Amino acid sequence: MLAKAEEPETVVPPGNYPYKVVEAKAKFKPTTNSNCLACGMCVRDCPVGAIEEDIKTVNDNCIGCMRCVKNCPMKAKSVVAQAFSDFEKLLSERLKNRKENEFLCLLNCLSSTEKHFEEKTNPAYREERRV
Repeated sequence: MLAKAEEPETVVPPGNYPYKVVEAKAKFKPTTNSNCLACGMCVRDCPVGAIEEDIKTVNDNCIGCMRCVKNCPMKAKSVVAQAFSDFEKLLSERLKNRKENEFLCLLNCLSSTEKHFEEKTNPAYREERRV
C-alpha cells in the first residue's frame, strides 16, 4: 500500500500583504495628431478596446499600455502631458539598478536538493561510493 504524501510546506513570499487593490485605469491617455491616416491599426491592436472607431477618442477603458503609441506606423499617437514626463523620469530612476529576484535562491536551493537526491538514489552513484 502506498503511503500518503505529505502536504508541501506553504511558501510565503516577502512583501506587503494584503496587496493593494489597484484599478487598471490609465492616468495618461494617448492623443492623436494630424499624422493619423485612419488606418485603424490602433483600434485593432488595443487589448481592451479603448480606442473608438473614430480613432481619435480614447475611452476610460484605457489601461495605458501604450501599444497604440508603439505600433502606429505614422507616429500619430503620443502622450503629451507633463505628468507623464515626470512619471517616466521617476520610473527610469527606479529601474536604473537591477534587483535580484528573491525567489532565485529558493529555486537554486530546490534544484541542488533535487540533484543531490537524484545522485543518492542512483545505483551507479551508490556503487561508486562503496568502500
